[in-house]
Amino acid sequence: MTTIVPVSVRLETNSQEAVFSEQPVNLSGGGIGFVSNISYNPGDILVLVLRLTDQLTLTSRAEVLRLTPLPHNVQTYRVQARFIGMAEQDRERLIRHIMRLQRDHLHEHYST
Repeated sequence: MTTIVPVSVRLETNSQEAVFSEQPVNLSGGGIGFVSNISYNPGDILVLVLRLTDQLTLTSRAEVLRLTPLPHNVQTYRVQARFIGMAEQDRERLIRHIMRLQRDHLHEHYST
């Protein structure tokens, strides 16, 4: 499910304070896809903080699986990563959030 959320992404080895940017992300219970101007490497471990709602912020580690250069944007990449070590309770919250977004989208676009 693609949605726009404030997200902070940093390498696990980088201890700088999180900086949030609102951007489109493709979310699932197992991972995330997003666009970045940073060229990560497959296997890199990221720390992600997602502000899904005012009351729901999730922090998770994710392993970079693929990095695909975007054809029309120099030094811009599509990053695909899988969540690792996410607490089951957080995964369930994420899945419920995604299902709510999908339900709202269907209701908005396909209701008669």
